[in-house]
Amino acid sequence: MVEKRRTKRWQLFEYLRVFDSRSGEQIGHVFDITTEGMMLISQTAIPKGVVFDFRMELRNTEGVPSEITFRAQSRWRTCDFDKSFFDTGFILVKPSREVVEGIKQVIDELRFRGPVDMDDDTLHAQASNG
Repeated sequence: MVEKRRTKRWQLFEYLRVFDSRSGEQIGHVFDITTEGMMLISQTAIPKGVVFDFRMELRNTEGVPSEITFRAQSRWRTCDFDKSFFDTGFILVKPSREVVEGIKQVIDELRFRGPVDMDDDTLHAQASNG
């Protein structure tokens, strides 16, 4: 069964770095994001169904660093257009109000001005073997 998103995904004009909060290892870069989930591009395959504690690095318009920490579960994976990378879809796990508001601010400040038009059917068809 294919799950459908309730909100539009937004591509950002900056690839934000995402780290595993426990190990400090960089997991990947945000390709697109909603207040419910995101797609990361990574150099290593991320297994489906795993819950991660993430830290996403940000900088405000003055260049001051900040971060958003949150928990997310990997839902699907496929090879990227560039076959040396992987695309992984994540759903946020019980995000706090602060996390949701922080993501809304990121989307407002860093989004391209149109939603991503690729639908879940397309992505899940590509990810069926991931």
